[in-house]
Amino acid sequence: MVRILATMLVLAGLTLLGVSAYQLVDRESHQVVEQRRLESALRAGGSAEGGKGRASGARARATLGVAWGRLEIPDVGLSVVVEDGIDRPTLRRAVGHLPDTAYPGEVGNVVLAAHRDGLFRRLKDVRAGQRLRITTTDGMFDYDVVSVEVVAPDRVDRIAPGPHEEVTLVTCHPFYYVGPAPDRFLVKARRVPRGDAVAAPLAPPGSSPPAALPNPDAAL
Repeated sequence: MVRILATMLVLAGLTLLGVSAYQLVDRESHQVVEQRRLESALRAGGSAEGGKGRASGARARATLGVAWGRLEIPDVGLSVVVEDGIDRPTLRRAVGHLPDTAYPGEVGNVVLAAHRDGLFRRLKDVRAGQRLRITTTDGMFDYDVVSVEVVAPDRVDRIAPGPHEEVTLVTCHPFYYVGPAPDRFLVKARRVPRGDAVAAPLAPPGSSPPAALPNPDAAL
């Protein structure tokens, strides 16, 4: 009986390792494919700095279900594609954009979420003052990190749209917690001012605000 139980535990462990390895390979291969597709779109449509205060390109690609942007934080070595939605299939392979929030180039809050033990693991090393960039077919949009904080899941006020062009990155916290993590880790950044920039339009109004912050752990 002991030998049978030991064998079952070994098999269960190997199965979990196999699943984890498959998910890792699937995620990385998806990132490579979507990065290449995005690069092709950028070469075809251009990606001049700053955009023209529009997000038509990103919104159009979002409706096609493909990556519409690339998020980069050079100081922590992060470069990942962004897709629309925060459902399980999306967050397993990409950074997800919370529906009904702004896109780069619009006044409002661009809310992006990903797993703490996956694509957003490096957020733990992000500090205020660092710069992040989101590149879309509308242009390159630079933001300065203004705050890093841990909040309760019900702090939806932290992702509410404001009068500025902002980005909020969301993942679960603590980073090394076993099981569904109880808190949310937020990185907030504001668009770098440009003297020659055209005033950005307001993001179209979305539906009613969510009852809680995005919970990437729930999409595992």
